[in-house]
Amino acid sequence: MASRASCCFALLSPEERLDPSKSPQRDGAARPKLFHEFAVVDCPETEGGLGNPFPLAIGLDANQEIVDLGHFQMIMGKNPSRQWAIDHETTVIPMGIFPLMTEDWRKRVARLLDERDMTMKQASLLAGRGETFVRDILKRGREPSSANLDALSRVLGVSVADLLTDDGQLAANAVAADKDLASANDGANIRGELAEVFADLVKADEAVQRVALKILRRTVYGPARSRAIRTNGSS
Repeated sequence: MASRASCCFALLSPEERLDPSKSPQRDGAARPKLFHEFAVVDCPETEGGLGNPFPLAIGLDANQEIVDLGHFQMIMGKNPSRQWAIDHETTVIPMGIFPLMTEDWRKRVARLLDERDMTMKQASLLAGRGETFVRDILKRGREPSSANLDALSRVLGVSVADLLTDDGQLAANAVAADKDLASANDGANIRGELAEVFADLVKADEAVQRVALKILRRTVYGPARSRAIRTNGSS
């Protein structure tokens, strides 16, 4: 019987052959879903392969169930993510987003809590992330998302960069910033004093002005050019 069915199928023309997508329904069930009709997670292509790394082997069983694949994580990219359910999934590890996020930053958080005489529970509540938010970070090794890290830094009164950057580098940056500020202030003070001196010089006697002009020329232009300017001016 099977051979006869095969022969009959072979005798059909290409137009008459049955298209699996148009197969009749069995027992009132809907026809099987094809691959492109599945609601899979929508991810862009990466160097590791296609965004959807699950080659689904779809059987032509009319009673098959449609599986929601929205909860699957992409596993064939450069930066896969792992996520934990902490206070409604408020914690995530983004691989490679925070290159300076080492264990030292946890020590800085603990030190800042001590300096502010603040408990982990108090900081968690102030951040609005649940009572165990800070404890999960410091004691259980959970990594905060960028939004949660920003909320924690606000509670501690520092910037996110201050939390993630090494203390020694922060000190060096602070010293450099102080030097730049002092230099800028000195420059502003000198220009202000020069303006005052020139204002008084305009009102001074001609003899004083000549002496001041001679000194200024030698200081600004050098001796040789100062003499040339003076000679050309006199001629």
